Amino acid sequence: MLSYGAWLVLHRSMTLGVLTASVLYVRQFFDPMQDLSQFYNVFQAAAAALDKLASVFAENPAVPEPRTPVQLDAVRGTVAFDHVTFSYRDGKPVLSDIDLTIEAIDGALSVYA
Repeated sequence: MLSYGAWLVLHRSMTLGVLTASVLYVRQFFDPMQDLSQFYNVFQAAAAALDKLASVFAENPAVPEPRTPVQLDAVRGTVAFDHVTFSYRDGKPVLSDIDLTIEAIDGALSVYA
């Protein structure tokens, strides 16, 4: 449209103002369609994420709840991780060289990273 309009302007069959107005009208016509298609893409991504989330919630835990749970009394001791690297697959670490110390203070946990 733009090239044909430019050809018409060069041959004085159309003014530059009419060409500019025509291009702007066409743009105003297509902008809502583009917004609608972007909304549809976001909607599809949200539906896929909801499906994945629903499958996570539907998963049964691998470790069953204990029949008679034990009450945890005051927490004592310290848990420390020094230079820990973790990966689900070989060669692709998720955590790399992590230092973490968890200390029990007055029966509560305090975390220092």
